[in-house]
Amino acid sequence: MKMFVEPISFIVPLRDRREQIPGFLHNIKKYYKNFEIIFCCQDDKLLFKKGQLSNLGFKRAKHNIVAFINLDYRFMSGVDLVAQVRNFDRPIIPFGFSVRVTESDVGQLTIVRGKLTNLSFGGCCVFTRDQFIKSCGNSNLMAGWGPDDNLLAYRTNFCRVSDATMGHVVHLKTGVYFGGDVKLRNQNLKMTDPLRDRKKDGIDQTIATEQSCNTVELNIIEYKFRNICVPDDFEYMDLYSEIEGK
Repeated sequence: MKMFVEPISFIVPLRDRREQIPGFLHNIKKYYKNFEIIFCCQDDKLLFKKGQLSNLGFKRAKHNIVAFINLDYRFMSGVDLVAQVRNFDRPIIPFGFSVRVTESDVGQLTIVRGKLTNLSFGGCCVFTRDQFIKSCGNSNLMAGWGPDDNLLAYRTNFCRVSDATMGHVVHLKTGVYFGGDVKLRNQNLKMTDPLRDRKKDGIDQTIATEQSCNTVELNIIEYKFRNICVPDDFEYMDLYSEIEGK
């Protein structure tokens, strides 16, 4: 089995589903040799801020290749993320299809549903540091899972999509999932983003209180954050206050 040796920073935003961490670690170690994993945990029960957690993780990452990956995604084969992202001038999604899988205690994956066309920017996306900085990172105005990924796709002029397949671990939905008015609001913010200055709503405006920094293993670190927010002079505080009130 080919092991890729150039260093990669894997950034994982999370709050729930911690039972999936052992399988996630097993999967990364199976295919990659030189890496760091940064778990960015939101240590409260407030509105989940996946995009902002990704911004905070990026600020702490040390390698030039950065992979943002959800805790429930698994590589089904070795993918040379470094070569892929360096061969193109845009970030990459290292898979074009996803399959639903279950996971044993020892990390073995069993496919329970066949190939599904992947239409989302999320799951796993890979940047060079310069690409992510140029995009200005994730917006601070998105709520919950999903819309942050889609807006980031606009900010990067979309990505190259690989023809590989990744596994998506079957699990119960946990945490806060938004629908109705909040979903419509997120969609509107995504579509109107070109009207706003992303330099005034991105990684530079994401702030938080770092509760703890725990070394799980060598090069595997878990950060816990609270009070994830924006500065008082945030340009779009009116829009930010709307979602904070939900």
